[in-house]
Amino acid sequence: GGRSLASGEGAAGYGGRRPASCRVLRAAAPKAGPRAVAGLERQGTLRAVIPRNVDRLHQAAGVPADKVIEIHGNEHRVSCLSCGAGYSREEVYRWIVDGVAVPYCPVCQGILKPDSIAFGQPMVDEVGARALRAVSECDLLIVAGTSLEVQPVASLPLVALRAGTPLLLVNLQPTDFDTFADFVLRGACGSLLPKLIGDEAGS
Repeated sequence: GGRSLASGEGAAGYGGRRPASCRVLRAAAPKAGPRAVAGLERQGTLRAVIPRNVDRLHQAAGVPADKVIEIHGNEHRVSCLSCGAGYSREEVYRWIVDGVAVPYCPVCQGILKPDSIAFGQPMVDEVGARALRAVSECDLLIVAGTSLEVQPVASLPLVALRAGTPLLLVNLQPTDFDTFADFVLRGACGSLLPKLIGDEAGS
């Protein structure tokens, strides 16, 4: 049996990984792909971004937070599994640096977990509904940097196709949707997206 977050042992192991992941998040900077997507915002043509990553690099690149639909949550916020109180990852990091071995919720002593969706954890209904609405109402769905193998994101192109929305795929490897897409570009997103979008600030 594996450890669960509901156990003290699981929480201790989980708490021990927090400082390293906080330092990684702190050092992360948007690369050419997210910067190019932010170029769509500067051009006034971006409806929404549905990232598969939980690092908030699209926001760091200049995409407004209200246009980023975090279908897998994010690693920058932490919430109590018992009472729902929320804290910034930086705040929890400071607790650990100040000597708290296993940080529990100051309100109820519940277990803290990043706001990212763990494997097997259900997605937030409201977030999923926003993603479906954005995909079904956009003029063009650009799917970049994913082989579309992990749900629920893997089914979003199908929503677009059913709505009659043109589909553009940008990826290094083939995907199951290549034959259905209107356009397929094979290559690295960081190289292809800035050229495609034509925004010099994104390169």
